[in-house]
Amino acid sequence: MIELSLANGFAVICVGTLTYIISMVFYNLYLHPLSKFPGPKLWAAFQFPYLQAMLAGRVSFQIKELHDLHGPIVRISPNELSIIDPEAWKEIYMNKEFIRPPQFRERPPGVEAHSFISAGVVDHARFRKAIAPAFSEKAVRLQEPIITQYIDLMIKKLREKVEGKTDLVVIDVVQWINFTTFDIISDLGWGESFHCLEKQDYHPWMTVILQFKALLIGMSINYYPLLKTLVSYITPASALAGLKLVLDTSEQNVKARLARKTNRPDMMSYILSHNESSPTARMTEDEMIANSMAVIVAGSETLTAALAGTINALLTHTKERETLVQEIRSSFKNEEDITAQSIKPLPYLTAVLQEGMRLYPPLPDNMHRSVPTGGAIIAGHHLPEGVAVGMPCYSTFRSQTNFSQPDEFLPGRWLPEHQEEFPKDKKEAYNPFSLGVHGCLGQQLAWAELRVILARLVWNFDIAIPEGKKPLVWESQKIFWAWQKDGVDVQLSLAAR
Repeated sequence: MIELSLANGFAVICVGTLTYIISMVFYNLYLHPLSKFPGPKLWAAFQFPYLQAMLAGRVSFQIKELHDLHGPIVRISPNELSIIDPEAWKEIYMNKEFIRPPQFRERPPGVEAHSFISAGVVDHARFRKAIAPAFSEKAVRLQEPIITQYIDLMIKKLREKVEGKTDLVVIDVVQWINFTTFDIISDLGWGESFHCLEKQDYHPWMTVILQFKALLIGMSINYYPLLKTLVSYITPASALAGLKLVLDTSEQNVKARLARKTNRPDMMSYILSHNESSPTARMTEDEMIANSMAVIVAGSETLTAALAGTINALLTHTKERETLVQEIRSSFKNEEDITAQSIKPLPYLTAVLQEGMRLYPPLPDNMHRSVPTGGAIIAGHHLPEGVAVGMPCYSTFRSQTNFSQPDEFLPGRWLPEHQEEFPKDKKEAYNPFSLGVHGCLGQQLAWAELRVILARLVWNFDIAIPEGKKPLVWESQKIFWAWQKDGVDVQLSLAAR
């Protein structure tokens, strides 16, 4: 009797599970509010195909293929749409009510304070008000001596590698730019750099925090509450050692910076000033720690991708490289004259960087947002609340509906005198830093670093593909939220003058 009862119970569970799966699939395919939108049926029926592609590092490329096949709106999971219609930029990201879906807003284990990534509407606005002044145009001008000292150090270290050498010198430009951008943003964020350029090595904090695939695995688990609960119980403390290092280092750096009484124009100075002037909207110390981590990652990894991708393109585009070299070296008599302000008017430098970020956007993945209460009209369609939507930069910037010759490196498309050559380009589709209340806070700082670093490299060095090596095919790299950069080898020699 007991064996029969167990068998009956097991049969009931199996039938119930099968019935639930069939019902869920039927609903997702035929009754769900998103059932009218095109896309692969398997992706519409289940969440796991999207997650599988994401964890394989190929989801951005697959979504691009889906848009090429199905058009500007594609259903990429039971409850999410990918959109490349330029109008959707404003409709989604200019509306402060569109925040990240809950699966993408989880805080690390043991962290109670919110950051920009996990915050709701009210806290996000409070954080932005406190931190935004640190990245204004005025602030970046005050910060330029700090920025310059690290770019000076980068150039000095690279010249030491090249000067007096008879053999060909090859560097991994990804590493050097990463060292530079991390040193800059950690100094501006915490008042203390990682000293990567001095040591010519990554700080342990960086090696842990850049494990974006691990973060995506955590986000994937969030879609399955039972699995999430199970994982939280069986995860050993040793598996969280890296996270503890990151959190402890961040806490120590914030506390050390707050203990120093200084008016240097770094991020903490502006936050402390905000706390004094707006005590009811002040940021707590724990919130400073959480947000400083987000700012430091965003302010380094994205710029590294943009610059390394652009330099990689210049290696294989001789005409464009020579035009850039001519503009930089003919515009200044001395290297000291190259500043964030003096290079701002240079049109071709800016066009090269714009085109680099179009082909190799710093954030190529979907910038997921959740439709707020009451629903919203996006790209001409009314979508109910709770539906996830996003603009995938890689697909949007590479779409033939938005740009002519979308896969070609053509900086001229950004120059006024060449607009007739690209009549079908929709420049409004191009927002590499997003826009609105959820756009990148540090755009002024980003542009200052992008321009000065590239200009100083071009002023000092001639670059080429190393002999006997093939150039990196940028798209061969995987994407885990950001590009998993494999390294860009560059043959470096002192500029021929």
